[in-house]
Amino acid sequence: MTCEVTFSPNDFKTDLKPVWCPGCGDFAVLNSVYRALSDLGCAPHDTVIVSDRIRENMRKMRRETLATVMNLSINETLSRTLITSGTAVLVTAALFLLGGPVIHSFAFTLLVGFIVGTYSSIYVASPIVLYLEKRQVKRR
Repeated sequence: MTCEVTFSPNDFKTDLKPVWCPGCGDFAVLNSVYRALSDLGCAPHDTVIVSDRIRENMRKMRRETLATVMNLSINETLSRTLITSGTAVLVTAALFLLGGPVIHSFAFTLLVGFIVGTYSSIYVASPIVLYLEKRQVKRR
């Protein structure tokens, strides 16, 4: 059973069109939609782990500032995040380097998604929360 899957980086509208799947008689979802959904499913996981640790430490360390609690929480979860994401990146890099042309673009998208997702969960999510908290305190 073969399915024709197309990807056009120049025209986003063509990425959303289903392509007829000869042999299955149905429409297949494009490869770019698969990649986007895979990245959206993987990226928030580390952010949830860091946020949960921040919540736990806020209960333990009530007298500390939010920045101190966030710093400690990120340091506590950093090794776990790097090991988990590093393992996923190694497997995806192997797929990217050793896989054939069919899986090449999918593996590349996942590879970029894991790297960006890990970076954002460590260096972007917590500072945004800290910024919003400081902004809310100024309004009071």
